[in-house]
Amino acid sequence: MAREWAAWLVSQGDAVTVALTHPKKTDIRPVGADIVNLGGDGPLAHVQAIRRLVRCNRFDAVIGLLPYFNLLAVLAGIGRIGKRRPKVFISGRNVEVPFPHVHGKSFRLTRAISKILYPLADGYIAISHPVAAEAGALYGIKSNKMRVVPNPATAKVQAWQKAADTAGSKLGQGVHEQVEGGVLNLIVPARLADQKRPLVAVEAARLLSNSPYSFSKVVLHFFGDGPLRAEVERGALDAGVEARFHGWVEEWFAAAPTSGVVLLTSLAEGFGNVLVEAAAIGLPSVVSSRCLGSADAVVPGITGEFAAGDAPRDYAEAISKAAGLPLDQASLGSWLERFSPETSGKSLRDYLASVIG
Repeated sequence: MAREWAAWLVSQGDAVTVALTHPKKTDIRPVGADIVNLGGDGPLAHVQAIRRLVRCNRFDAVIGLLPYFNLLAVLAGIGRIGKRRPKVFISGRNVEVPFPHVHGKSFRLTRAISKILYPLADGYIAISHPVAAEAGALYGIKSNKMRVVPNPATAKVQAWQKAADTAGSKLGQGVHEQVEGGVLNLIVPARLADQKRPLVAVEAARLLSNSPYSFSKVVLHFFGDGPLRAEVERGALDAGVEARFHGWVEEWFAAAPTSGVVLLTSLAEGFGNVLVEAAAIGLPSVVSSRCLGSADAVVPGITGEFAAGDAPRDYAEAISKAAGLPLDQASLGSWLERFSPETSGKSLRDYLASVIG
């Protein structure tokens, strides 16, 4: 997301500086943007570094991404710095309140500080409407300071599609049937970790393999890796579920089956890019209605279904419905366009301009 936004702003003639705390050689860097390593170790060193950076440059805006960097952004803009103070924007990428155990104990301190500093920001950029609503209730951010900027979730799919078109193959077109020969591919593009709950996907697949569901076979495809891989492998074996582990594949949609249902069993998501990516390649998706931020990433009955709860049987029921959806991508054009790099970038830039003046 940060790369896509930086690239879009650069394409509009803006000067962009990306400030990082722990850059890696493998980072994909947006062409035309300056990359700065804040250096140092720990919050105090990073605050001093970001304030020096702001003092030495005539930035119009400072944008924080993720809680720690939000605090750095606010602290960078507190007080008079040089002859002018840039407008400070912070952002929300996740829901926080319903599942505090997902974020860890250290997040409590970050949240306490955030309740003091967040209201000082000039603007708040939310990844989804549920995230924006929570920020208003939790941090006291006024609605006139907020803007929901859709994630550029189709960026990777667009790049893949462009490459495919160049190669002479037309992908992701027309109406897709999700069950072929009675076989259901259940596609899980997620890390194999506690928050993503991959074992719930295994149990849902086991339920779908039995009556009253009409699938002759259910095959689980995991696109991701993590600490629970061995446990998930054992769980699938014990459940009698065929599971294929493809490992971490960033462009999972390029390696996924062309028919099936994408399943996200996360406890919490601020949005869920894979849900939009699924629609962009012609696959319906399923996520729990309790995974609050995902409400912006699924159109029930059109691009997928919400599981009523978060138990395996809830997911099985929703998957059965989603498997019957003939996803017509032609009718999704305007909805998918909302999540394009162009629409997202323009929405971000318009919001920055409206606050900067």
